[in-house]
Amino acid sequence: MCSCRRGGQQVLAATFAHDENGLTGLCAALVRFEVGLVAIERPDGLLVERLLGAGLRVLALHPNKVAAARGRFRVGGGKSDRFDAFVLCELARTDNHRFRVLEPDSDQTKAIRALTRARENLVGSRTAVVNQLRAELERFWPGPLGLFSHMDAEILLAFLERYPSPADAHGLGVARMQAFLKREHYSGGQRPAALLTKLRSASLGRVGEIELAARRQLVLSFVAMVRTLNAQIKGLEREIRTQVRAHPDGPIYLSPSASSSPCPGFSCSAHQRLNRSPTKRPRSARPGQSAVPGRKLDGRGGSSRSRDPLQTWRA
Repeated sequence: MCSCRRGGQQVLAATFAHDENGLTGLCAALVRFEVGLVAIERPDGLLVERLLGAGLRVLALHPNKVAAARGRFRVGGGKSDRFDAFVLCELARTDNHRFRVLEPDSDQTKAIRALTRARENLVGSRTAVVNQLRAELERFWPGPLGLFSHMDAEILLAFLERYPSPADAHGLGVARMQAFLKREHYSGGQRPAALLTKLRSASLGRVGEIELAARRQLVLSFVAMVRTLNAQIKGLEREIRTQVRAHPDGPIYLSPSASSSPCPGFSCSAHQRLNRSPTKRPRSARPGQSAVPGRKLDGRGGSSRSRDPLQTWRA
């Protein structure tokens, strides 16, 4: 940490441990020296929350901006934490008008951000498991991969749960396939005979009885994992919808045209946070409900650029 006066005279250069005593000592030192502005290379996290809680004004600077500014204070040399602290201090002292001061988030916003980050992590975990399931099927039975549209689709998971190996699907005929599709409310438009042809025409791996049993168990394990993750993701999406509707700015981010959203009814601009817009007018321009300057408009009056409906709360 580096602290200096308005004229550039350094008054404190110290290192604090990232624990409770260190954070308490850091905030106490900044308050004691009456530091008016704190620059840091991240916009959120435990340290930022503690600084804001101590009543300090915080500037969040992107690491690329700090890297670009190093040349202003030194011709060459390697990167060091002590020098980066000096660069951050100088940017806060001389260029603070170019950056936005962070505003403390409300408890409701923090809750929504925690939920959306958890959902994002679970979606990433599901993608990893689905990729493992795909790789496993490609090794000994690639037929089911071409039957349905998505690897995490409930109908494919149900099919693999019922027919996890070629031996299990040996007696599968048109009548059984038709009954399965009806039970799972299939709407893909392909006839049972065509799906069976796809399944039978795929190449088969040469595996022994013991290996086949092992790979069959792996498929069942991956299917169970994907189904568990699907259930948890849906639960989080329901909770996110509830939290957004209860949020004071929820009506801004609820859009009737968000039917394709992972959380229906919730649409907002990518890589933005609520506290980046101090008033509702610029906030309402971010969820796609009004035009974005310099962007082509889509039929709903919003930007045609693809937008992640959860990034506002997750960033």
